[in-house]
Amino acid sequence: MRPTLLARIPRDRLITLSTFVLSALLSLVALGSLNQQFAQRQLRLQGEALLHEFQASLRQAGQELLALDPAEARACEGGISLSLARRTFGNAGVRWMAIAREGELLCRSHVVGVPWSSGKRVHKVDAQWSLIALEPGEGRYGLFLSREQQGLQYLAALEPPNLDAVGEAGCAQCRRFSLKIQGTPPLQLQGGGLRGTSSLSHEIQGQEGELGMVLTLQADARFAEHYRLQGWLASLLIALVLASTLALGMHKLLKSRSSLDFLLREGLRRNAFVPFYQAIVDSRNGRILGAEALIRWRRADGSFVPPGQFIPYAEDSGLILPITEQLTRQIIKDIARFGWSGSEQFVSINLVPEQLNTPSYGQTLSQLITEQGLHSHNVSVEITERRQFHDLVKGRQMLSLLVQAGIEIKLDDAGTGFGGFSYVQELPIGTLKIDKMFVDTLRSGSDAKRPVLDAIVQFARQSGLQTIAEGVETEDQVQKLAAMGVYAIQGYVYSRPLSAEDFMRWMAGR
Repeated sequence: MRPTLLARIPRDRLITLSTFVLSALLSLVALGSLNQQFAQRQLRLQGEALLHEFQASLRQAGQELLALDPAEARACEGGISLSLARRTFGNAGVRWMAIAREGELLCRSHVVGVPWSSGKRVHKVDAQWSLIALEPGEGRYGLFLSREQQGLQYLAALEPPNLDAVGEAGCAQCRRFSLKIQGTPPLQLQGGGLRGTSSLSHEIQGQEGELGMVLTLQADARFAEHYRLQGWLASLLIALVLASTLALGMHKLLKSRSSLDFLLREGLRRNAFVPFYQAIVDSRNGRILGAEALIRWRRADGSFVPPGQFIPYAEDSGLILPITEQLTRQIIKDIARFGWSGSEQFVSINLVPEQLNTPSYGQTLSQLITEQGLHSHNVSVEITERRQFHDLVKGRQMLSLLVQAGIEIKLDDAGTGFGGFSYVQELPIGTLKIDKMFVDTLRSGSDAKRPVLDAIVQFARQSGLQTIAEGVETEDQVQKLAAMGVYAIQGYVYSRPLSAEDFMRWMAGR
């Protein structure tokens, strides 16, 4: 059966994609349409613009009135002043100007249908300034700013607030404003044609000179409907941003959880690191001398991670220390299961130099040996030349303590790393383990490394050290090593690394 498309997507990508889609949908549902919020914001902006324009008109009118003097009235011809006309022509906030005395117009900017003689409401600002409102329904220009000086009244007709000038509503007669202006008595202006029930409202306070004012702008549902598309687009954008953020966070979490550091720590928590044992056999009689414990990492599904994929990182990160401690506890228990207590057989445990920086590991090891009823010589420690001892003095002290406790020290990978044979001179080494790279030279008499193998064997003999050959794969290699005086053999020629249960079955079979 062909796998489905989803089955072919990597698990972490599938989880990230699912997180994005689910969070986007949930965010979109939670946000809903933001048209109401957009409409409310637009109502606020329009109200601010409406009040700002009215204040600007009031300010410009006041400036024009301050610039007038009685000479303007004397310059009129037939009641029309060209000077006043020029002033209004160049001023967007003032539509009409006039000069009056005791309510009678003496001079005006131009002829316009302003029923000045009709009823008026005067709202005093102070002794000099007033706002004059014509009775409702008596003309478009129904609001005037008045300044009195030397018996004359200077007038400027103001442009009332105009909703159509401050933003498209998207509907006819769906907005209404109310402008309250302080005075004696207060003045209230209204405009717009709101026919439906108000669903949105915004109030803005302002100040122009001595005048305080409050503008309230209202709108009905048709106004909010005009911003539905923008609201949904904004909801979608916010949902996508939130979903992307959550998906990115999930991706990083999955990456961290799939990182080697996280997996190693999780393996420690699950006791997933187990020892495998490769036998060391005396080639002269087939007797099992002991075994080397090799670390294996067992996945949750029972499969194993190849050592080369995690041991270098574990060593560099320092995680090899707790891994080795966890492994050591299991090894000591396994030695007791093998029935080696009281015999000369041993299991070698690989240590890194950092393991010997403090005496705690040695103390723990001795305690575990005692608890399981073993002898110290049932355990040996292997150190490798591939990792350097930065402090040989401290290393010698710690290894000497192990030797004094009856634990033998073996030098693994002899001749391949930092120490060379100086480790043998500086550290209490009892056995050299000949690396596979030198054992392999026995397959070809012309190999350039063969003299090194001869030198290692000769050095060990002269120094009174035992030797173990690693990585031996053929009987021919066994015979050639025996001819050189090397009888302790470790390699596939006898056994591959085995779990404790398989190792016990292998021993029983011999």
